[in-house]
Amino acid sequence: MESAEVREVSRPREAWVRAGLVGLLLLATWGGTRARAWAADAGLLSHGVGGIAIEDTRTAVSLESMMGEGRFHEILYVYDILFSPDSRWMTYIVDAIPESRGGHHYFIYIVDTTTDERELVLETKTGPYLDASFVWAGDDVPALFWPEYPADVAAPETAGEGLEGRALKVRGQDPRLRPGGAGVAFRRVQDEAASLWYLPLEGPAESRLLCSHGSMYGPLKWSPDGTSLAFFSPEAAEFGDALWIASPDGEPALVSPIPVVDMAWAPTSDAIAVKTQSEELVIVSAPAGEELNRVSAVRAFRWSPDGSGLACVIQPDFQDAEVLVFLPRRGESVNLLRSLAPGGWDLSLPQFSADGSVVYVGGAAGKDVTGDGQYFERADRALFRCDLRSGQAEPLPMGGSAVRPVLSEKGDAAVVVVEKQSGSFLWGLDLSTGAAVEWGRAPVEKYAYELAWSPDGQLVAYEDSMSINLATLGPVGE
Repeated sequence: MESAEVREVSRPREAWVRAGLVGLLLLATWGGTRARAWAADAGLLSHGVGGIAIEDTRTAVSLESMMGEGRFHEILYVYDILFSPDSRWMTYIVDAIPESRGGHHYFIYIVDTTTDERELVLETKTGPYLDASFVWAGDDVPALFWPEYPADVAAPETAGEGLEGRALKVRGQDPRLRPGGAGVAFRRVQDEAASLWYLPLEGPAESRLLCSHGSMYGPLKWSPDGTSLAFFSPEAAEFGDALWIASPDGEPALVSPIPVVDMAWAPTSDAIAVKTQSEELVIVSAPAGEELNRVSAVRAFRWSPDGSGLACVIQPDFQDAEVLVFLPRRGESVNLLRSLAPGGWDLSLPQFSADGSVVYVGGAAGKDVTGDGQYFERADRALFRCDLRSGQAEPLPMGGSAVRPVLSEKGDAAVVVVEKQSGSFLWGLDLSTGAAVEWGRAPVEKYAYELAWSPDGQLVAYEDSMSINLATLGPVGE
């Protein structure tokens, strides 16, 4: 992409009057990678987000029923809701103090969404995230990863009772399903050292070593084409961890020795954006490791669908005001959205429309009372649409605080919670046009968190006061 001049986005005065000090907050996932959801490729979404409504809402998992199981002294959090590929099963984590006390344990449950019957499949201390211990290996085949399993790999018991009996059980942690589903990469930690392994899901269930010097805590991420696994390792690092890649059929290779703390593959699988310990974002080619571009003071980032660059939330000079910019692979960054509110905005993880021409971002203005961006005192929240072609940015007219959206698998639609004084509502958002349609009220006691969308597009799950509700969607008038 050619260099682009830095420009300020123009906005009509009345837009600022309407927006006032409205901030922007778009929580795509809790912690970036904790919740994953899909929308249907056809069916409800075949004609766009219009013509859809909530048919009914029910509490599939209640706090009272979980406490009634007799295994918990106190339930602290319920989160990481994940649907199976066929939409029948729903997985979630309970962070709790067990009845026997002794500190936090993490309990992984699977719910049958057709009956709301649930089963505890794993209790572990590995947590806190679902992807530390769990991945779907098929429509109804859970794969459980636990460092204390006695065997390296235990194949599912076809005659076993319940999902736990039918699960693939692997000694290890942090499973990452290879694109296409051919296998799973995972980590094993022993004596303050980590090794990376690969388990094919076709043929004999035998894992093989990928690398003997991985980081104990760094991310593991497959390239979109499934050929390479990117990971962090202290081997050959300037200090901290360096960026490496490995493949199931090759030797691990160093990509860059710069100290890294986060990363994301380009959709084209030929470059990786890495965040350094000094909060710089550096784009490097893969596997060669050539530096293509960099920008400082990065808070969050997302690749464009064509891999030509990234939308980045940056904090110039580490002051309060955050700025949304587009960083091409080469050349100068382009300003998309700049805060004019006193004290600045807390911007969220950007999202692109499917064609890459529009960036959606949210944020919040107000006092960050928790210090981690999770709760803002007296904060209004909004969702903005930033058009890369025209340079225009405008708030979407939802009439409330738009939070916790979940994108479709194709990236052409999203479901969003809109909070108003009269309650919480589910909205559908067409990411290509910015059209927002209210689907109906979502009954909540306090707040609707942990939004997840089933692959068939018919169920929306959300956590409210440590209970999980399921809203069923259907065509209007049917």
